[in-house]
Amino acid sequence: MEREARPNLLYREFTRIGSGKAPDAKTLGRQAQALGLQVVEQMHRRVVELAVENQVVRGRKMRVDNTVVETNIHYPTDSSLLGDGDRVLTWLMKKVTALTGAAGTKRQDSMRSATPRGGDRAGQPCARR
Repeated sequence: MEREARPNLLYREFTRIGSGKAPDAKTLGRQAQALGLQVVEQMHRRVVELAVENQVVRGRKMRVDNTVVETNIHYPTDSSLLGDGDRVLTWLMKKVTALTGAAGTKRQDSMRSATPRGGDRAGQPCARR
C-alpha cells in the first residue's frame, strides 16, 4: 500500500491521505498485528469493494507483499540442536499422552536438564548473576 499510495494522486485521495505523509510499511505492519487477521481481512475486502464501486480499480487481481523482516536467531550448535529436538519431542509426547492416556513406558521430561545453564536462549544473563 505504501509503494502504491505514495506516488499515485488518485490512490492518495481515495485513501484520504491527500497531501499528508503516507504511513510506511512498518507502521502498517504494526497496525495489522494489533488489529488481528480477521479484522484486516474484513478491511481489505471493504477497501476493494469501495475501490471497485468508485471505479478506482477493477478488482480482478490481488497483489501480496511478502516482505522479509530481519530477526534475531540463535545460530545452531550441536548442543542447541539437540536441546531443540528434545524440546519438540517432549512437547509431542505430552500431546500424545494427553490424547491416548498413559500406556507403556513412562516418559521422562528432560527439559530441565536440556536448558542452558549460563542464561536463557536469547543470550541474556540469568537472574542469579
